[in-house]
Parts: sequence; C-alpha cells; structure tokens
Amino acid sequence: MPHEPLSALQSRLVAQGAAASHLPRLAGLRELCERSPHCLGLALVGSFAQGRGDRISDLDLAAFVADDRETEFLAQADAVLGGPEVLNVYGQVRPGQVAFRKYVYLDFSSCEFHAFHHGTPFRLRRPFVPVWDPNDFLARLVVDEAPPGHETFEPYPHGDEGLVWELVDCIKWLQRGRTPLAKSYLARLGQALDTVGGASVDAATSPECRPARPEDFPALQRMLELYQHDISDMYDQDLDERGEYGYDLHRHLEGQTSFAHVAMVGGHYAGFALVGPAFVTQTEGWWMEQFFVLRKYRRGHVGAALARHVFESHPGAWEVGQMPANLPAQAFWRKVIGRVSEGRYTESRLTEGRWKGVVQRFRLDPAK
Repeated sequence: MPHEPLSALQSRLVAQGAAASHLPRLAGLRELCERSPHCLGLALVGSFAQGRGDRISDLDLAAFVADDRETEFLAQADAVLGGPEVLNVYGQVRPGQVAFRKYVYLDFSSCEFHAFHHGTPFRLRRPFVPVWDPNDFLARLVVDEAPPGHETFEPYPHGDEGLVWELVDCIKWLQRGRTPLAKSYLARLGQALDTVGGASVDAATSPECRPARPEDFPALQRMLELYQHDISDMYDQDLDERGEYGYDLHRHLEGQTSFAHVAMVGGHYAGFALVGPAFVTQTEGWWMEQFFVLRKYRRGHVGAALARHVFESHPGAWEVGQMPANLPAQAFWRKVIGRVSEGRYTESRLTEGRWKGVVQRFRLDPAK
C-alpha cells in the first residue's frame, strides 16, 4: 500500500473539515520522515483515516523508528508539532517500546504522535493511511481487528498530566452530541481519581512541604526505619544488633551537598525526601536518594506535592530511580515527572554499575 503524495493526504483532511493548522503539521512530519535515516514508516490512524474526521478531530499518527532512536525522533517531531500555539502537552518515554506526546492547541485542534520502536508489539488496524512508507514496512504490522472504540478507553491512564487531554476529549464528545459517552467517561474518571488519590484535599489535610529542620531529624530517622521495612521484600537488608536498619543522616543535617525535606499534614509527619548529588547516569545535578510517604497519606496529593516541592527547591538536572520490582513507584514517578517536566523526560533501565533499576532524567529550570 504505497503512500500518497502529500497534496492527496492534505486533501483527505480538508475534505473532512480538518483544522487548517493540521496541514502544515502533516507536511512537516512527512518532510521529517523523508530526511530521517531511522524512520521506517508513518501512518495516519483514527478518525481521519476512517474518513469520519471533523474540525475538532485529533491528528493521530504512529511512526515506526529503527536503531533505538524513537526518543530522538520524537524530539525532532516536537520541533514540528510544538510551539507557542500549544495550549497543553504531555507525554512519556518507555525505552525500547514507544515515545509519545499529545498536544492540545489554542485553536482547539489536537495531535497525538507516537514514535514506536521498530520491534514494537503494537499493530495497525485497518483502516489506516500510509503517510510515509517507502519500503512497505507498515504492511507487516497489520492485523485484522477492529480499531479500539472510545467506549473502551480506560480513564486516568497517565495521571494528572493527562487530565487536560481527557477533558478535551469529553468536550469533543459533547459537541458531537455523544452526551452519554461523555457522561459515562466522566463518571469513570471520577472513580479513578478517587481510587488513585487524584481527588482534591481540603485545607485541613493539605500537605505542608518544607526543608527539614534540625528538630525534624529524630522523626526522620524513625520514618527511615518504616521506609526500609516497607521495601524489605525488594531490597536485601538485615537489622542490626539494636533491631534497626540504620541510616546515616549526618550529611543531610549538615546541608552542604545533601538535603532533607519533610511533608506535614495537620501538624503530623506524613513523609520525607532525601536529596544528594547526581551519580547514576550523570554527575551534574541531583539524585532523589530516598522518598517515602506514610501509607495513610498515599491516596492524597502528599507524594506529588512533596516531589514538586523538592524539585523546585533544587532546580537543574535531575535523575530519579526506582528498583526494578517496585512497579507502583515507577508508575508514580512517571506521572509526577511527566507533569513537572511537561513530558520532557527520558527513562532508561540500568543493569550494571553502582545502581541498578529504572531511572528518569529531566531538567527543571529555576522559577522566574
């Protein structure tokens, strides 16, 4: 199925009433594919591929990239899709799988762009439209299955950073007269927010996050014992002769190169964070040494609030790591870092060196 001339692709969008701003985006991505040695194919999927798009339909595109360059290719695509006309953007990088961003623009158009690793298990469902496919790569990915419907979408898949996108989807459905779909999704979204702690908290339970003071360190030492017990099924460590795990906080108390922060809720300790110099993948910036929120407060915004406070207290380059088996922590940090960095972070899995596990890297500039 050879790809069409660019003019034919753009005419396809125009015939469906697509936003005029989609035309240069499609042209820019086609030109990127033509000059990239790593792009194997680019497919238009979704409503426009099905011939039922409209003025507010997403420009939904899937690129397939060789040589482990999907993150690099996404960054190049962002030069086409980003800019001052963007109202909201978020994304995620899953090394060896996919890098994606979702854009909402000021003219109420939107674009969803995925750069898949060429060995991805993702499969194309008909109908799709080849935007760039010089060697018929896309044909290898086709399966005879119906494309997923909006009714099957799971709410809150990327946490708070994806909420604007989800709410814009609901506005689109309402505008098209699909009120039952929008109401059903909003109801499920509300349930998801309650389940994962996305619901807002009142002033009495709103966390106060601040640098640790000298008088906080006895409580910090005790919370570290709780934290180390919490991860004892993933991290091999034994108690000492006093029945304690132990953790040296002297350098954090000195506050020269390492720092401690606490979260308080209603005057009670709710969690802590320890920060040290970066050392895992870089020597510039900061490393999230330890991070802990008491179980009672894990369904609220305490963790996210504490993380943001710490990042903003120490601007610059960051690396945050999670143990390979700690999947809840990996999901939490992807959501938090995705929001703080507006999706501009990378993730890698380290199997050798001083620290082994999943690491996210990003940069946070000082507040202006």
